[in-house]
Amino acid sequence: MSKQINILLFLIAIVSLSQAANLIRLAQAPVEVIGFWRLLFASCIMLSLAWKQQKKPWPKNIPLKAKTATVLSGCFFFAHLWSYFYSAQNTTIANSMIIFSANPLFTAVFGAFIFKEKLPGRLVFAYILAFSGLYLLLAQRIRFDELSNLGNWSALVSAAFYSGYILSGNRARQDLPNLSYTWLVYLIAAILFFLTGTIRHISWTTYPQITWFAILGTVIFPTLLGHALITYLLKFININWLSCGKLTEPAMSAFIAYLLFSEIPSKETYLAFALTGAAILILFVPWKNNFK
Repeated sequence: MSKQINILLFLIAIVSLSQAANLIRLAQAPVEVIGFWRLLFASCIMLSLAWKQQKKPWPKNIPLKAKTATVLSGCFFFAHLWSYFYSAQNTTIANSMIIFSANPLFTAVFGAFIFKEKLPGRLVFAYILAFSGLYLLLAQRIRFDELSNLGNWSALVSAAFYSGYILSGNRARQDLPNLSYTWLVYLIAAILFFLTGTIRHISWTTYPQITWFAILGTVIFPTLLGHALITYLLKFININWLSCGKLTEPAMSAFIAYLLFSEIPSKETYLAFALTGAAILILFVPWKNNFK
């Protein structure tokens, strides 16, 4: 039963994460404002849960490597979110999601060097299908023009930082409960958002109502039901499968972007989504080998 539950949690996390770019676009606020309030609220929620369930937010006798990995994970998480927010606000949702989907490649390569993760033939074939789909999207939708160039490149940088966050989190979670790890990572990222916002002298409160509804949405969906579930699953699902599973996000995000912002996918886009979907099916057959 636990394997089925982990699959369900993984699907919930993917759907929740897929709407991050749309919520960021709706927020209509500086990157630092969205990041600070989102992660401050999320950190407080996770900290309260840690006190309630574990009676203490931070266990004793945690190895130095786990502490270092947690701090690194918080820094990577901040860098990932800042560049991701910037991308969502400075290029199309499709561009941002498509380019960010390159993160499994970074995770696979970095993981092979750091954790000696093997790349089985099934996973390699899934990558070929998935990135074939991404190529179709890149060829049809990505335009590195003068106006959106920085937003596009920011999405690629965000993909690399996200892989750093996943890999460092994978190391930290070997010795830390999920709640202890999560609240501290969120707090570190929130502090970094606050520092960068303070340097830029931005306002923290004077924004329209839609901003606060969108920020609340980012707390509930991509943060608590997305990233928090992913970090929980790091101990139960291979990190390459976690990252490659995120390749389904562009399809879900593009559908909502069509409803909210009238971004109409092309025929090639549908074919690309079909290829990435096929890649995910290949990954999960047989699913019993990939879940604990």
